[in-house]
Amino acid sequence: MKRKFLFGLAAWFLVFGVVAVVNADTYTTSDGVDLIYEYIDNAPELMGANNVLVDSSLFNVSFVDGIAWDVWGDLSVNPFNYLFEAELASRALLDYVFLDFYDDDNRLLSFDTIPWWTRGIEYNEGYVYTPYVFSMDSTYVCVTAVNWDVEDDDAIIGSTLDYQSSTISSSTAVLAVWTPAETSAVPEPSTMLLLGVGLIGLAGATRRKLKK
Repeated sequence: MKRKFLFGLAAWFLVFGVVAVVNADTYTTSDGVDLIYEYIDNAPELMGANNVLVDSSLFNVSFVDGIAWDVWGDLSVNPFNYLFEAELASRALLDYVFLDFYDDDNRLLSFDTIPWWTRGIEYNEGYVYTPYVFSMDSTYVCVTAVNWDVEDDDAIIGSTLDYQSSTISSSTAVLAVWTPAETSAVPEPSTMLLLGVGLIGLAGATRRKLKK
């Protein structure tokens, strides 16, 4: 009975992981950026992007709702350590990620003029935080890309977040997680983790069944 339960649980994780990957859509822009989004309640939700050019290097970015410390930690793996790098990354979001375009099915996707189509944003303005310093007083020093429904109001501003700050209850803020393009992929790592757990679980259950 226990083996059947474990086998079924592993299968559920595998199917869930595959469905999560399948449900994500990708659109490659003229700049070579892969925008990652999924449809929720018939509306698109921008989850992040791959191959975003920042200075002379490519990065992947995902938009995460959560507590700053849980998402960013001590920034030991954060690729940006200086103000100018975070500014360039934030500018890249406004220039290459938050765009209005028609997808391959001729559907209008307005991630620029409809900010609430970005994950974590539910209002006509979206604040996307990119950190570059974790200070001694447990504060993240960030650069924020501000995406308004009116493009002329878009901006790059300096900001700080306490390590306990959460965007979950905010309708206008989301955290950006950046990684070098050659070592990461959007959407979120949890999807691939679920897929891996499912595969491992199925392999283990099958091995035990064969031994029996």
